[in-house]
Amino acid sequence: MSEDLWQKLSSAYDYVNTMLWACLAAFLVYFAIYIIPQIKAAQAQAEATRLLEIAAKYETFCVSMGMGTGAPAHQRCLHAVQAFRADVERQMADDSQF
Repeated sequence: MSEDLWQKLSSAYDYVNTMLWACLAAFLVYFAIYIIPQIKAAQAQAEATRLLEIAAKYETFCVSMGMGTGAPAHQRCLHAVQAFRADVERQMADDSQF
């Protein structure tokens, strides 16, 4: 290949390389300004949704066992299910440490 062609290819390579680094820098700035601040809010929203879903499952379970909202044992059922779940989650966390 001629020297002129090598020079053009080298120049094109340098331009593409610079453009890619500039795109990466622009993306990192965008990520830092718009995405990172939203992460905590999204995590909080997901956690709130998860807690509501779990509470609905507890309610459904207690109702299916004949302890509806008006039943005297309803609150005890909810507390028992919550305690059971907390024990299972704690045990799973302990087991995952190994």
